[in-house]
Amino acid sequence: MATAAIVTVSGCSGEQPAPTSAPVDTTTSMPTPAATFASDEEALAAGVAAVERLNEKSAEIVQDPSVPVSDLEQVASDVYLQTMTDSVTKLREEKIQLKGSLSVEPEELVYRKVDEAGVEVQFYFCLDSSNFQKIDSQGKPTDASGGDKRDYMIGTVRGEDNESLKVSEVQLWSRDKDC
Repeated sequence: MATAAIVTVSGCSGEQPAPTSAPVDTTTSMPTPAATFASDEEALAAGVAAVERLNEKSAEIVQDPSVPVSDLEQVASDVYLQTMTDSVTKLREEKIQLKGSLSVEPEELVYRKVDEAGVEVQFYFCLDSSNFQKIDSQGKPTDASGGDKRDYMIGTVRGEDNESLKVSEVQLWSRDKDC
């Protein structure tokens, strides 16, 4: 299934947002999340799974006008929910179709925490959009296609527990490391 969320919102559509500032390592000041995630690897995998769910749901909404845009509430939260809602609505209005897919590759956990508000995980990942295109109503690509399109990203997911994680932020991350 084609995916739209990260490409549409992160700037991979041609408009590059400014890279975020370095995340703050909160692992030393937060409660130990041992009861929530058995390991850092499990937390990282849960974060990536939340991004993948967002991508799948946003693609479904763009491709099928009968699916309500409000379904994004299942997979996104905070300011990112509004950003996604605006982006997906615009794609629908412009009758953009999606072709291909994105690959979300986990890189590194920044932090995981559990507190009275719930669970939060922040992590780096690589987004490979080499096989992804947005197609306009005349069947023409709306962006440059072909070649290696990989971006280093930082994502944050939040939820009441590790089973209810939703994407709350995704930003392009400028770092000395390539995907």
